[in-house]
Amino acid sequence: MPNDIHELTIVASVADQFVENVLHFQNNVAASTQPGTDSASLIAAFQADVEPTWLACLADDYGLQGYRCKRVNNSGGPSVIVPRSGVPGSFGTNSVTSGQGACIISSYKYIPSIGSDKYRTGRIFMPAIAESAIEENELQPGFITALQALCDLLAAELADGLESTYGVYSRQTLSTVPFYVPDVIYPSSHIATQRRRLRPVL
Repeated sequence: MPNDIHELTIVASVADQFVENVLHFQNNVAASTQPGTDSASLIAAFQADVEPTWLACLADDYGLQGYRCKRVNNSGGPSVIVPRSGVPGSFGTNSVTSGQGACIISSYKYIPSIGSDKYRTGRIFMPAIAESAIEENELQPGFITALQALCDLLAAELADGLESTYGVYSRQTLSTVPFYVPDVIYPSSHIATQRRRLRPVL
């Protein structure tokens, strides 16, 4: 049985428009009997370890509204919700638009049960890119540094006592494993656009 995988949803708003980011983490426990407690621990660790750096990549009209977390494999688990009161981003003012932002790339080796191994990418779209983060359609060095700091934190284990690690959760039936830890996590050099299906396009 694989170790537990938890889905962490970051709930926020940008200029009064609702946005979500969904991340997945795998811990070192298989079929925990307390998945709700584990979800609460993951949220607390993410808040302590990652939240300040997450907010440091977003403009001040981004408002963090809260977190929702649950186990998504091994029979699932209850959803744990932790509200936040619109905590703002801290990188610059006035986001360009909620539909444009930075994109963090997670490169991993996909191992199918049929066919050959191949590299794929997971993507995290960062909404609320500040006007000061862009000049002549290019991401500015200070903003790239902030994004790289976030990538470095995502590549490390969370301090939740369960060694939770960020990665890409695969629901595809041909995948030999459900969770992939990225070989490398890095910020794209291009501005991403979030389209209707909520998939970032570079």
